[in-house]
Amino acid sequence: MIGLYGIGGSGKTTLAKEVGKKVEELKLFEKVVMTSVSQTLNVRSIQAQMADKLGVHFQEESDEGRAQRLSQRLKNVATLIILDDVWQKLNFEEIGIPIHGNKGCRVLLTTRNKEVCTLMQCQSIIGLDLLTSGEAWSLFKIHAKINDESPYALKVVARKIVDECKGLPIAIVTVGSSLWDKSFDEWELALSKLEDSKPLDIPPGLTKDYEIHLEDLFRFGKGLRLIGTFGTMEIARK
Repeated sequence: MIGLYGIGGSGKTTLAKEVGKKVEELKLFEKVVMTSVSQTLNVRSIQAQMADKLGVHFQEESDEGRAQRLSQRLKNVATLIILDDVWQKLNFEEIGIPIHGNKGCRVLLTTRNKEVCTLMQCQSIIGLDLLTSGEAWSLFKIHAKINDESPYALKVVARKIVDECKGLPIAIVTVGSSLWDKSFDEWELALSKLEDSKPLDIPPGLTKDYEIHLEDLFRFGKGLRLIGTFGTMEIARK
């Protein structure tokens, strides 16, 4: 089992999909099954998504019966299961993912929290870094459709907009695409909104995360008595 973690918008889902496509091209597995887990865990929904990809038709009404049918199917088919957007430790047996005695069932999970990878006992844990400034600029140019021949003033504003996207691919793609073919005034307005932390016309859930300094977070937690009783400040920090 491989765990891929990174903050929201860092491109985990996109990368997992590309892995799935590559695996299918190379025929490393008989089946590739990708399911969205999400924050509110719904076992039946996960089972239904997996069943659709595997061609399984449930006759059972209970979650347990469905899990058994999925497990039997997966034990006989070499399958890569991609569990996207995992927020908590999952019970594979409850879902129907066989842990033992399977022909070659492997799991790739994506999560925002590295701790989830540890709780799930992933054999390999991979952190997805944010884009470098050069990567971010290249990606933005593609989606905003600007190039070296674009007006200098526009490129100056574009660079500042990219900086405000903080290396998050989903923010860069969304903002870049929204500015394509827009006037220079609209580009400047977009930059102003980003600098003032006012959301652009970005769908809910795609706005940027905000970095909070650990010391600030600690002091707020201590002041609100959320950390508990740990004696000295230094012990509480640890």
